[in-house]
Amino acid sequence: MRFSWSRTCVFALVAVGTPVLVASCGAAASPVQPAEVRNCGTVTVRGPNPPTDTAAAQAEQCILTAYSMCQPATLTFVTQGVDASTTITFTIQSGSPCVVNGVSQFAIVPATHTTTPFACARVTPKDGGVLFVGCGSAGDIFVPPPKP
Repeated sequence: MRFSWSRTCVFALVAVGTPVLVASCGAAASPVQPAEVRNCGTVTVRGPNPPTDTAAAQAEQCILTAYSMCQPATLTFVTQGVDASTTITFTIQSGSPCVVNGVSQFAIVPATHTTTPFACARVTPKDGGVLFVGCGSAGDIFVPPPKP
């Protein structure tokens, strides 16, 4: 939890014989609420096929809107194969400039797992889907639109 510090001073005129001005100052910590992170949802593809869930279009539009307004949001992109899967979680963080981070989790059945964090340069619409540009060693990552 982050805190915001503010200084509070209390002044009082005390009269005990000779009037005296007394000041008491102290720092008070008050919690700063983190910006709410919007969960845009999950887009799942099987092999090279586009998503079949029509909610994928909403999830993709959500992350594009969040990036264009630099508002905190996440999008999960899952690619499933016969015996392997990759789950990538993209996170938009507000700032100047807007920050795009990701974590890729790769798994092969039954037990091989790797996790790789990365940062992306930007997010842009492409061919009805979303393109995450310059994402570390992964390069560009395209999240395709759902099948019409």
